[in-house]
Amino acid sequence: MIMIMNNDNNFKKVYMNSHDVLKDVVFDGMTIMSGGFGLCGLPENLIIALKESKVKNLTVISNNAGTEGHGLGLLLETKQISRAVSSYVGENKLFEQQYLTGEIELEFKETDKLIVVGLLRGSFVFIADLVRELNLPVEVDFLEASSYGDEMVSSKAVRILKDLRAAIEGKDVLLVEDIVDTGFTLHHVTNLLLSRGPAKLKTIALLDKPSRRETEIKADWTGFEIPDEFVVGYGIDYAQRNRNLSFIGLLRLTHTAATRREPFRNLMIRTK
Repeated sequence: MIMIMNNDNNFKKVYMNSHDVLKDVVFDGMTIMSGGFGLCGLPENLIIALKESKVKNLTVISNNAGTEGHGLGLLLETKQISRAVSSYVGENKLFEQQYLTGEIELEFKETDKLIVVGLLRGSFVFIADLVRELNLPVEVDFLEASSYGDEMVSSKAVRILKDLRAAIEGKDVLLVEDIVDTGFTLHHVTNLLLSRGPAKLKTIALLDKPSRRETEIKADWTGFEIPDEFVVGYGIDYAQRNRNLSFIGLLRLTHTAATRREPFRNLMIRTK
């Protein structure tokens, strides 16, 4: 039984089940403000009723993303949420995947064309998956910068090996990076692009190693924070090898200089 009260704290209406509550108020594309675990704001029985109503394209503003099988996690599993804004991601991997594109779509909602700039070469797989999730007019360009060469440690000297083909003055730009380590590359490229007068510049990084940071910079959106380990796969390489792995794994060098690839379970990413 669910009781609806008016502003004077008097009972206005009593519903015998959550489906009756939602019967005349749910619609495709609606926005919900909710406690993600179903413990505040929106009780879990109402979330279950939303799931069973088949309503779609929901925008959810929540203090957290729920967990798998509970709270907002139920709506993520059925892909009824198209946009989500949350202050805490927690352990919900489904939300982490949607989080990368959810905020971006909202941020650039009114753009005429979004210039998505991929930092070569490590971001090419990530950017391919990312742009296919953006319901926006998109133009893709690439810029190649390097501070690693064939080494495992950044040289800190950033070199521009390939510049953009088109001008970005007055355009909305999203810079896509595979991994932020010391921060020198992202810092250098961000300042370079800002000097060209874009209308708006935002940055997104698939991976972030905050423990390695040597300059004050952070991507506007980050997929995963990782420890100080050298990783390969999903476009990321070591000496131009291992880019084609369908997952992200830790790189281990043996005394024979061979490599052993181990799945980095907390960062498992598979291409579509």
